[in-house]
Amino acid sequence: AVEHERHLQAELAARDGTRDAEKTRSLAALEAELEGRHAETLKAERQRHAGELEQSSSSNFAALDAERQRHAEELEQSSTDHATALDSERRRHAAELSSSTELLSLEKDHESSSALATALRARDEEHASVLSALERELGESNERTVAELR
Repeated sequence: AVEHERHLQAELAARDGTRDAEKTRSLAALEAELEGRHAETLKAERQRHAGELEQSSSSNFAALDAERQRHAEELEQSSTDHATALDSERRRHAAELSSSTELLSLEKDHESSSALATALRARDEEHASVLSALERELGESNERTVAELR
């Protein structure tokens, strides 16, 4: 009976050992399967994240390009507006300069005309006084000549 009990205990121990080995193998297989699933999930998550990052980067680059384009267009428009304003200012200045030059020329002509008129009046007055003096001399000379002839 003792022998039989030992034999049963040995058999129980062998079964427990087999069960423990089977449990260890099952546990190892389960751990391997879980690690595989975890690795696949992690890989899928990394790929999804990489895709989102790439999409976000593309979106950011597109936004930067659009902003750069808008800025270039604004700069070009500003430059065109400035050139137009500058051209307008140049034309206005040229017109003012031409007007001022014409006005100065008219003033000079007026001054010359006034100076000429004054000079002509002075000459006319001088001629009138010389003519008057000559007429007197001629009258006196005629009177002497007539008196001598009498």
